Amino acid sequence: MLLTEEQQRPFLLFLLNAIIAFESPIATVRILPPELSPRSVSERSGVVDVLVGLEDGRTVVVEMQNRRGRDFRSRSVMYSARTHGRGHGAGQAHGEASKTVLIGFLGYREFDDAHVRHTIMLRATQTNELYADDLRMEFFELEKFRRAKSTEDVSALKLSRAEETLLTFLNASREEELDALIEEFPAMQQTAKTLQDFSAKADRRLMADLRRIDRYFAEREARAEQREREEALTRARAEGEERGRAEGEARGRETARLAAAAMLELGVARADIEAKLGVVLAELGL
Repeated sequence: MLLTEEQQRPFLLFLLNAIIAFESPIATVRILPPELSPRSVSERSGVVDVLVGLEDGRTVVVEMQNRRGRDFRSRSVMYSARTHGRGHGAGQAHGEASKTVLIGFLGYREFDDAHVRHTIMLRATQTNELYADDLRMEFFELEKFRRAKSTEDVSALKLSRAEETLLTFLNASREEELDALIEEFPAMQQTAKTLQDFSAKADRRLMADLRRIDRYFAEREARAEQREREEALTRARAEGEERGRAEGEARGRETARLAAAAMLELGVARADIEAKLGVVLAELGL
């Protein structure tokens, strides 16, 4: 994924500092292998988008989900739990295990309320007391933010300035928006350039695909026209042959009728005329 590249590290740091409340901003991260191997043959394997190790020992999963998936909630719980479980090394006390944070950016409406950010932690149902802060999930619904942005109702979302900037960046569709954000937050510059280059390449790929499609339909139309010409020529030949046969038969019939009429005038018997000419006089009108 884009965020795992070394040149995108400033933006990744900005993203993490914007979402996770650190006592002091983090300056370095470790990109970890994204594969979550099963611990038994009965478990399914998993691969997250980005897996990051932080200076304070926490592990962060970053997931991008563009479309609603029926099992997304179960999968996010599994990713969080398995990542947290992987933090329990041999001989390590439970209290020393790294904490796990899953950050999910959703391109659709997952929750029914109006909030853009949803924090999910382990709490007691009766008292709402925090049971443990070992596992935490932060979800951001980009579609809700986009709608609020279009109506200039962002303040009602109660987001921090960094969160609002991050979501604006992820939703940005115009270069003017990106330029304004980059001016305020230079950490976004390289990522914005990469995204713009990627978009330009995608546009070029799209144009190339459209040209290939145009060529395909042009060639198919040319083949269809050629087939129509060949079929028309074949029909014309067949019709010509049929007309030739009909005209030949008509001329032969008239010749036989004239010959039979002359033989009748000479007194030749009808049966002899039919046998000699191979005709039926009655069919010739004689």
